[in-house]
Amino acid sequence: MSGEIITLKIVEGIYDIQPPVHPALSGLETTLLATIYIILISLIIYFIWKTFYSAKKRAQRKIKKLHIKYSENQITSHDVIYRLCFILRQGLKLNYLGQNTLLPEKLIAKKEDWTAFTKNISTLRYKNKDKSQQDIDTLFKNSLFWLKIWP
Repeated sequence: MSGEIITLKIVEGIYDIQPPVHPALSGLETTLLATIYIILISLIIYFIWKTFYSAKKRAQRKIKKLHIKYSENQITSHDVIYRLCFILRQGLKLNYLGQNTLLPEKLIAKKEDWTAFTKNISTLRYKNKDKSQQDIDTLFKNSLFWLKIWP
């Protein structure tokens, strides 16, 4: 206890010993804590942005809204297919949506599925107006699948 000052305070007639005040953080410690807080806040903002505002997530929300509009007969099947293709190209960041589209390395094993998907889109796009509800619902499901697995 050399050099430390102990203060005594009377609390309800009894002496209370107050511990010495701890020194403030040094400049290095303060800078380190501020840097850690900034990094943590930046990471939180990044993951929130990626979760809600990335091109894929926006495209998924648009596809779900489009499906609701189609289910409520607010939009024709012809318009649905064209809008779906446009939204899918935006979400996947592709200029062209077709069988010749280069797949990422991760998806090369799914080349046949991609070919079937794009063939289905082309068939429904240029088919007569008697498009079946089941085909278009499958197209919605497959579009969301490709948005989910595309890197």
